Amino acid sequence: MTDWLSTVRLILTAVFMAAGVFVIISSLLGVYRFKFALNRIHSAALTDTLGFGLIIIGLMISSESLFSVLKLLALLVFMWLTNPVASHMLAKLEVVTDKEIEHHCKVSEEDLDTIRNDHIKGKEK
Repeated sequence: MTDWLSTVRLILTAVFMAAGVFVIISSLLGVYRFKFALNRIHSAALTDTLGFGLIIIGLMISSESLFSVLKLLALLVFMWLTNPVASHMLAKLEVVTDKEIEHHCKVSEEDLDTIRNDHIKGKEK
């Protein structure tokens, strides 16, 4: 019975880790192939959230210690909370500082003015 369960755990671990490696490799290719910074930021965010998450889930399945699983879960939650915020801040910085953002992506003038004005107000505080 235990041999069957260990085989299932091994297969699930391999599937999750292989999927995580696939996401990381494809997002790395996206970072080098995409032309604009916002596309690159999106591709890099996939590495941080999805690729890293799949690998950590694979490690959680293969771990035999409950304490190790809880540590990995804490790491996964921390990364899922912080990485999207960091990616959003980088994207906002790109929108605020790039003077030709309208040529790279569809941003309405109204939205762009709102974002830039909010950024200027934040500096004045």
